[in-house]
Amino acid sequence: MCASAAAYTGGLLGRTWIYLESQYADLSTGHVRQPYAEMGRRTYGSWMGRVILTLMNITLFGTSVVLLLVSAELIQQLAAGALDTCIWVLVLTMVLTPVTWLGSPQHLRAPAMFALVSVVAGAVLMVVQMVTFPPEERPHVPLSPPSLSTFCLGLSTIMFSFTGVSTFPTIQLDMAERARFSRAAVGGFAGLCMVYVPVAATGYMVYGDTVNINLIQNFTPGPLLIVIQVLLTVHFLGAFVMLINPVCQNLEGALHVSGTSGLTRQRVLLRSGLMLMALFMAETVPSFGKIMHLIGGTFTLMLTFILPSLLYIRLRGEYRGTSKHGYKRYLVKRFYLSSLCLLCVALSSVVVYYSVDEIVAPGTFQTPCYLRWWLGPGAGDLDGLNSTTTVTDVLNVTVPSDM
Repeated sequence: MCASAAAYTGGLLGRTWIYLESQYADLSTGHVRQPYAEMGRRTYGSWMGRVILTLMNITLFGTSVVLLLVSAELIQQLAAGALDTCIWVLVLTMVLTPVTWLGSPQHLRAPAMFALVSVVAGAVLMVVQMVTFPPEERPHVPLSPPSLSTFCLGLSTIMFSFTGVSTFPTIQLDMAERARFSRAAVGGFAGLCMVYVPVAATGYMVYGDTVNINLIQNFTPGPLLIVIQVLLTVHFLGAFVMLINPVCQNLEGALHVSGTSGLTRQRVLLRSGLMLMALFMAETVPSFGKIMHLIGGTFTLMLTFILPSLLYIRLRGEYRGTSKHGYKRYLVKRFYLSSLCLLCVALSSVVVYYSVDEIVAPGTFQTPCYLRWWLGPGAGDLDGLNSTTTVTDVLNVTVPSDM
């Protein structure tokens, strides 16, 4: 249901852009660097363009931090705990920083392809691992209804997987037949569900309430588990590079660094500084599940469901035609989209409450990595540092690509 709604609102973004191109000649002839923000500016004014651009940067940056943390955790598991996850975050930042110096998504085709192929292969192998789990070794599968808090936080995790919808307008601009973008969006989400729904459904049927927050920790150790961990690590690292790049480009545009070509000192310093910010964020909140819940329940909801609906309602109201049939269709769509916006606002309010409570509540607050190093190894044990949300919660991240 969430994927259907996201595909629909993603299609609305495509229709909104097609309409704006028909009204403004400069949009169809010139290069638009931030089409989503440009839609907001043309529809509501420059303030809306700034709001959308800010939300996109926060969302993509926060998602990049999540991917950095989960990659570090996977590598820590592959290394059999040889180093702490916090150390692996530092190592990955040092390794990935030179990769982020690459100019634009057209230079990142290899990371995008590796991310796509590896996540599909990893999802298939995860299902194989669960299906072939010996029935006699399976525990009793208790199934209990979720509480309001677990339901809302779980739903925010699902919403987090639709972070890439905000990049749809950029992808549409590179299509030869832009009017067919809505079909492409529906097909993309259908493929997403075909890959990930079997993983979630099989995990629930096999393990029930006994499933670990990190699904792969339920798996039997062996070569297949190692292959799955490697594939997921490749996926998350490739996705990180793809997601952090638009933030770098937006920051360069704001600071007028984007006019330079090639590997310049300004670009290296700026992107390295952004990586240091990501490192600080990751070391400050080492449980990426908490960041994921907050992003999925707030920024992703706004960019994926609320703002596309508001933009379409505004433009459709100005171009609904004079026929009674056209006006009735407009009223029906406005009612549906308005209801969707109200539902998202209500859900976001509840998720924010539970997310903040999850971060600051006694027994769940986690000591930042640098304070653990300063206070000693026992500091993390006082606040439940080992209770984290992990790999399968972020498996559904959509990798934006201009290809």
